[in-house]
Amino acid sequence: MEKKRVSDLIVAERDLLPYGVTAIYAGVGAGKNTFVEGYHKDDGDYIGLSEKYKVLLITSRKAKVLETKANTDNFLSDLRQFPNISAEEIQKIDKSIVCTNAHIQRIIEHEYSNMAQEKKFWERFDFVIVDEFHSLVTDATFAASSYHVRWLIEKINEKNLETGTEAKPRIILMSGTPEPASDIVRSLSANVLDYRKTAINVKPKKITFLYYQTALNAMLSTLRKQQRVVYFMCGFQNLKDLIENAMKAGLTQKQIAVSVSDEKTNTMLKEKYPEIYANKEQTEEELVQYSRIPENVLFFITNSKNKEGINIKSDVSLLVMENHYTVDIQQICGRIRNGQHECIIVADAGQFVLECEYSKEEEYWRNHGLQSANDHLREVAKMCGFQKNDDAGWYEEIMDFRKYIESRTKYVRFNPFRNQFEMNECYIQARKYYSYKVNQLESFVDDMLTYGDSRENLGDIDAYFRDIPVRVEKVTQPEKYIETYFREHGYVFGETRLTKEQKQQLFGDLQKFAKQHPLLNQKPKGQFNRLLGYFGCRQEEVGRTEYGNIVVSRE
Repeated sequence: MEKKRVSDLIVAERDLLPYGVTAIYAGVGAGKNTFVEGYHKDDGDYIGLSEKYKVLLITSRKAKVLETKANTDNFLSDLRQFPNISAEEIQKIDKSIVCTNAHIQRIIEHEYSNMAQEKKFWERFDFVIVDEFHSLVTDATFAASSYHVRWLIEKINEKNLETGTEAKPRIILMSGTPEPASDIVRSLSANVLDYRKTAINVKPKKITFLYYQTALNAMLSTLRKQQRVVYFMCGFQNLKDLIENAMKAGLTQKQIAVSVSDEKTNTMLKEKYPEIYANKEQTEEELVQYSRIPENVLFFITNSKNKEGINIKSDVSLLVMENHYTVDIQQICGRIRNGQHECIIVADAGQFVLECEYSKEEEYWRNHGLQSANDHLREVAKMCGFQKNDDAGWYEEIMDFRKYIESRTKYVRFNPFRNQFEMNECYIQARKYYSYKVNQLESFVDDMLTYGDSRENLGDIDAYFRDIPVRVEKVTQPEKYIETYFREHGYVFGETRLTKEQKQQLFGDLQKFAKQHPLLNQKPKGQFNRLLGYFGCRQEEVGRTEYGNIVVSRE
């Protein structure tokens, strides 16, 4: 059966209006945004939700705001382009609005108070939609705006529950990868519309897990054929290596574009690769305006900046990513909208890991620190002469104390709707999600080394990509190689004394293996003892080494 778009499946009056909160699950490319924004072109016509109702569309990515503005005039631009606009002015606007999580944070922090308006700014809309709502958790490790959006949703839901069936706005949560934020859906008792199996879901034609060096060779082979490659980085450690290798393969700087937000990286590009840096503005503009990479660019390098919110409709022969988290893999694969590309995942790429300064920090703040902070908050209010915490001016007076507490921990944040400190559940869920995934990833890499192509070890990656081929590069572990080598030669670790000739033969064979191994081929191989370390062994001298007399032991 041919899969449909979300816009073909949802009827607002039937599926949305009867419910206070609705969560829409649909894969990348399923048409969630068409359902909201509408579609009016020669090959079709669809009236979007934002054309029939007033919609506040909230997204975590600025690129999505710019894309929405470029594709439709149903929405005002991101409110950040109107620096003096206030919550009171929003009430006078008679259009749908698209804005980022960050703007919601600013408008809540600087404009909202319990005494500010008789009618709150969100009550002017029929629907408040949070696009890619999983980012409320996945972005919470670095974005303060996540919990502001969550608290806004909770505030609206509380009011709707009090008001009943005539309440507005209705809340819509949209994502193709909802798992990280599933607790939010449950806490709101949302009506769930799950179209992940019935709606279109853009995927590559196959996925291969390769080590960096093997992936690099495949990428360079594609570029030599003058075919386009898109590369998503986790960090910046490989950026110079990628650029230098691409130029050695015959590309000029004009054929390479890098799109990242990191200022230090952009400064480096401007100084060292000025033509690559010059491509940045045009590439980002064409992605937003036309969902395409400029024709002259064959190698596009980016990172999480473009993980969501943009689509690439240009022909792409090979997609390479360093990301291992399933939610990232799904989102990035879906960015390439023609669905005919191949995808390589770099198996040995380092992943984002949350550091933990004190393992029981959450426990301390939940059981002790939170109550103490709120007790002191009430003392501050009394000293300032406020009778209750919703008196006008109270919010401004406690600002310094609020900043002090929030600078000490990420586990606690001030909720301006309730005028009290609360646990930052978005951040806490993010820590739990990433901790679980890190352990899962470590297990996955071990299984991959051991079992290679066995799909049963791919876990939720296999569950999502079950309908396409997924191959894993099986690589012999160095420890296994030397173990087999010793057994075949009749050597015993820690006992056999190797002659000078035997040592030289072992040295040469280990060097040959290392040169072909994706994890070892870039490492120094000129010293015997250092080389042994890569194989989990060490050399022990038991006599005059010019005659051999060395023993190889396990480390």
